[in-house]
Amino acid sequence: MITIYKELIKNYIPNLKKSDLEKYANNNHISYTENELDIVYTFIQENYLLLLNKNEYVFSKLENKISTSLYNNLLDLYHKYKKYL
Repeated sequence: MITIYKELIKNYIPNLKKSDLEKYANNNHISYTENELDIVYTFIQENYLLLLNKNEYVFSKLENKISTSLYNNLLDLYHKYKKYL
């Protein structure tokens, strides 16, 4: 079943839009700036395969580029959902 989740994500990410991230963040009360949205979007597009393979170290690329609260929110979300990978 886990492989199915990975394949679904691999197929979805190339179609991911910034507006999808915006909607998710707003629905979950996650604060961000437009610049942070751009940074996170680019990060996801460039690193999703590493994240799917549980290479959490890639988050260090974000640490000094976005607010501490957004960074912690992203890490929390990753930890919450990585069990499905």
